[in-house]
Amino acid sequence: MKGKIKFLGAALVVQLVLTTYIVFQPRVNQADTAANAALLNLVTANIDEIQITGAEDGTTASTKNSTLTMRDENGKWVLPNYQNFAAQPEKVAQLLEKLSHLKRGWVVANSQASADRFKVKADDFSRKLVFLSQGKPVQTLLIGTTPRFKYTHVRVGTEDNIYEVPFGVHEVSIAAQDWINAAYLHSDLNGISNVVLPSLKLSRDASKEGQFTVTSIDPDKLDKGKLETLLYRLTHLSLQDIISATEKNEIEALAPKFTYSVQFKVGNTVDYKIYELKNKPYYVLVCSGDTWSFRVDKHTIDEIATVKLDNLVIKLSAASEGKDRLFPDEKLAQNAE
Repeated sequence: MKGKIKFLGAALVVQLVLTTYIVFQPRVNQADTAANAALLNLVTANIDEIQITGAEDGTTASTKNSTLTMRDENGKWVLPNYQNFAAQPEKVAQLLEKLSHLKRGWVVANSQASADRFKVKADDFSRKLVFLSQGKPVQTLLIGTTPRFKYTHVRVGTEDNIYEVPFGVHEVSIAAQDWINAAYLHSDLNGISNVVLPSLKLSRDASKEGQFTVTSIDPDKLDKGKLETLLYRLTHLSLQDIISATEKNEIEALAPKFTYSVQFKVGNTVDYKIYELKNKPYYVLVCSGDTWSFRVDKHTIDEIATVKLDNLVIKLSAASEGKDRLFPDEKLAQNAE
């Protein structure tokens, strides 16, 4: 009998231990798990096309919608409906990266009436994003109203659940100008051999570790600061947009306002022709060998066009320069006086 009592007592202790473990063990909250799940099932490396649909004026009227398409062609993102011009690769990568890391969060609503109210219906939305791989849609995201600053209501594909996520409509503009590669006209200074402007020529001097010199200016009297500014402007042209077919026809009847050329170390030379259209706040740039022509910043081009030899010579007589800017032979002459 005593043995039986001991056995039952031990069994009771084991039962109490198990009950305590079950009651007090950390539980996995299924709702929390769902809230932390990825909003989209995107393998960004496989996405080779993005379609962004919406209204330019910010309304949700489907009759005013237009679609911007970006496509990865041979490893380079382009805008097929915008003369196949280059898209900004960093911006496309940032978009995919951010969307792939969005969490679902808590379900805000899931009814058809809510989809209508939050503007995430299949035919009524602020933005619709379709992600494709090899021509086939793999995921769709509907973006609707803005409940608070930097947040929007979203719905994924054919799902019913509506979420509130930290993402803004402004991050998916349908204006091609917001996606073009603004650095397309930038050049690597290290790859340039010489530059020929109307009034001067810049060349690399092998005897001076490849530094640029200016023809007809003594290297010791060359204002290196102003030369660096000029070189920076030449290699960082500000691209505003690509020109339309109408503008292209206009410039064909015009003579260029300004021309210059850049020779690259690889051997090719690019001629730059600047055109001025009547009553336009920009210049048009045509580069030899390029498919497109560009709208460029007037101020930058004017700064390049007006540079003369005298502008790159250190001004010895400027009062602000002081004696320290005089050259050694001139200092000696002054001391002798």
